[in-house]
Amino acid sequence: MNDEYSNVRFRAEPPAGGLPERFGVVTACNPDGVSDLDEKNRARTEVLRARLEAAGLAFFPVTGGSPDFSHREPGFGLVAPSIERVIELGREFHQEAVFWVENGEVQLVSCVSAASQVVGRWRELQFAG
Repeated sequence: MNDEYSNVRFRAEPPAGGLPERFGVVTACNPDGVSDLDEKNRARTEVLRARLEAAGLAFFPVTGGSPDFSHREPGFGLVAPSIERVIELGREFHQEAVFWVENGEVQLVSCVSAASQVVGRWRELQFAG
């Protein structure tokens, strides 16, 4: 996995009831870690949104990016009972990794091996700009 993933910052639009106790964060942007055109990433994001809606899954907008947000990838927070469903979606959209948030702790999780590492606390990883 790209080391930059562990330096992530988030901007979220939580559901009306607030953030769930546990959720995953997945994007469809830049498959296989290769930067792509904004219009292709927007189209992939809409495909992901439609896929989540069709599956009847609860989700909310989350954008992950670099600490200064000069690079950012829109995606979704997915309310899920476990990380496995989030990894499946990450694999389906050719992502190298996804994030798992449980009780405020954020883990970076490989879509290849499911290995994970803690990257911080959700409240500390919010983009402030």
